[in-house]
Amino acid sequence: MIQVVLSLYIHRHLASRHLIDLLSNMGVCALYSEARRYEVSAIIGDPQTFSEESFKQLVFDNADFYIRTLDRCGTFHSMGGALCVTPV
Repeated sequence: MIQVVLSLYIHRHLASRHLIDLLSNMGVCALYSEARRYEVSAIIGDPQTFSEESFKQLVFDNADFYIRTLDRCGTFHSMGGALCVTPV
């Protein structure tokens, strides 16, 4: 999944299909066609609907990874979230 996200990031910020194809050949990111397919499916997908009586809560958490701990360079920050729904 992270490879598709990287392809989408490159496509949206740099608009370079050539770079996506090059990185895909090296195994760094997904193919351009996969990224476009994911983007289209997210656009035309049906939105989830919940009843008004259900309890909904967004939960987020983050994590920091120090790849090189001696000089504190090369850190990686990750954040993820989930929607929790309790039906009535």
